[in-house]
Amino acid sequence: MIESNSSADLKPTFSVIVPVRNMHETIERTLDSIFSQQGVQVEVIVIDGASNDGTLDKVELYRDRLSAVVSEPDSGVYHAINKGLAQASSDFVAILNGDDYYSGPEVLVSYVEKFSDPAIGIVFGDLEFFLPKSPTKTIRKYSSEGFHPSKLKYGWMPPHPTMIVRRQVYDLVGPYRADYEISSDFEFVVRALWTQQVAYARVPSVVVRMQYGGLSTKGIRATYVLNKEIIRACRSNGLNTNWLLILMKFPGKLLEFLPTTFMASRWK
Repeated sequence: MIESNSSADLKPTFSVIVPVRNMHETIERTLDSIFSQQGVQVEVIVIDGASNDGTLDKVELYRDRLSAVVSEPDSGVYHAINKGLAQASSDFVAILNGDDYYSGPEVLVSYVEKFSDPAIGIVFGDLEFFLPKSPTKTIRKYSSEGFHPSKLKYGWMPPHPTMIVRRQVYDLVGPYRADYEISSDFEFVVRALWTQQVAYARVPSVVVRMQYGGLSTKGIRATYVLNKEIIRACRSNGLNTNWLLILMKFPGKLLEFLPTTFMASRWK
């Protein structure tokens, strides 16, 4: 279990790691959503995977407000995130991909109240997906309501882009594993919430809007690799699961594409 210094004053300071590669069309939207946050301080760390499409030109426009910019080849998004973790110095660490954005200016401050309990190590919320050409139109809602660590064996985790982690949790649990192609975030969550039993809380609202078409939503092969790695992540951390249990989540996933008023899914 994570131990916290309850006597320390909670400061609303957040390190936001932005992994990006060839996202010149979206990176400004992402950074604007971070810098628009009210009631908190932000340390923004951009980790670029050697973009060659003009992304760095867009990043340069924000240079005086960025805490760090690293641009070099990497072995994937989790390698980039780990490089960001090495740069982060704030109490709480968020990860926002360079084509996603915060849903409003009071997202981060909504986490402060949850973290006021020094026992809480991870806070997450809900997420909405949008298509690249329609960033304001929601095509799917991913709710974290009803999550419990026991449901990890079904492949259900809270939406990772909404997760903000107390720095001490990374010290306890370790970084993301680079030997997972798609599901290193899931494996981290298993280590944190199942193995180490880190205490968590939920912000009951949509906090991140995510562009559809990422690593885990690129077709049948990606779906197969994703779930194969989920099974591996569970078993390697002492959580028994199998393909039958994992497949039980798919009916709930289909419900996420229904209009919001019909969404009652508990399986992610």
